[in-house]
Amino acid sequence: MGMKVTLEAIEVKRQKLLDICNHIQKLADTPGEHGEEIVKEANVAQREAQELEAMAKVWEQQELADRRAPTAEPYITVKLNDDQRERILEETGVRMETVDIPDGTQIMERTMPVNQPPDIERIALEQARAQKALKEGEQAAMAEAAQGLAALKAQKNPEMDKLVDKALKDPNFLCGLFSKK
Repeated sequence: MGMKVTLEAIEVKRQKLLDICNHIQKLADTPGEHGEEIVKEANVAQREAQELEAMAKVWEQQELADRRAPTAEPYITVKLNDDQRERILEETGVRMETVDIPDGTQIMERTMPVNQPPDIERIALEQARAQKALKEGEQAAMAEAAQGLAALKAQKNPEMDKLVDKALKDPNFLCGLFSKK
């Protein structure tokens, strides 16, 4: 089997891609003719995005394989009460109905009748914060990419405009960042 892809490696690749996009943005904002260099950097960004996408697909397959593996840690799903759902939504902006709690030893399942709602809520809050951070990171990456693409379009270079339009039509461009709803 090939090398294992980690979230850390994905983050390094994502940051490299963002750095390239920021460089393109700086070139676009700098007076003078930078069309060729911008096109060159855009091609590098496209290759990096394709590599990032490939890494993400491998990571996803690894995660699916880990979930199917008999050694995967079991979870217990707990339905949150109305007060918990309200507090979590108020604090994080994330709507949660249930929380999945790792329960490899099945202690949580056996002690569920005596578990206190604050213990469950604490775990749910951690998960909601993680979901919120992931969504905010994705939105920030999308905003930066959109800003870079707008700068490319601002160059009023027909060849660049065609490349940008073609890229935006590709559902896999920047790992599908612009295809998400």
